[in-house]
Amino acid sequence: MTTSAGYYGFCFWVFDVCASILFAEMATVASLTPAAERSAWLADLEHQLRAHAIVSDFAIPLDEWCDGHVEQFLALVTEAGRRLAGRGTVTAQQAAAWIVLDGTPIIWRGQDVVDTDLIVTFADALAAIIAAHTRRPRPASGGASASRAGYRRSRCASEGRSSRANCGY
Repeated sequence: MTTSAGYYGFCFWVFDVCASILFAEMATVASLTPAAERSAWLADLEHQLRAHAIVSDFAIPLDEWCDGHVEQFLALVTEAGRRLAGRGTVTAQQAAAWIVLDGTPIIWRGQDVVDTDLIVTFADALAAIIAAHTRRPRPASGGASASRAGYRRSRCASEGRSSRANCGY
């Protein structure tokens, strides 16, 4: 299955297993920040990453996740990619044991093994999308909305626009 993602009007589709693994690892990296150094943004992002790692029906609101924190978000993506590259693979057994939120493991679709090079490629692509679009002028923000919690479909999904990013599956 795929899920929609967007960054300031650039919309694409992502294989949900790929996103689940990356977001679970990003949440782990975020959780390693000492409590005294954790901002409200990072604590909220960690929870949203965990929710998106276990539910593929949510659109991925990258622009909202990064808003005002692009460098920090890119650092999380980069570190998660580095850690996953060192891991090499994720097995079905490891996936079943990778509990992300409320006793629920990452999303898995029956493969015996997933090569993490595919997830690292996805992490690199996210970083490139964010970096490329960060250099462009962005539209004015419409303020906070229910989408901050990730509980709505993105404009990208509702408009049916896509360019598929599926991590090789």
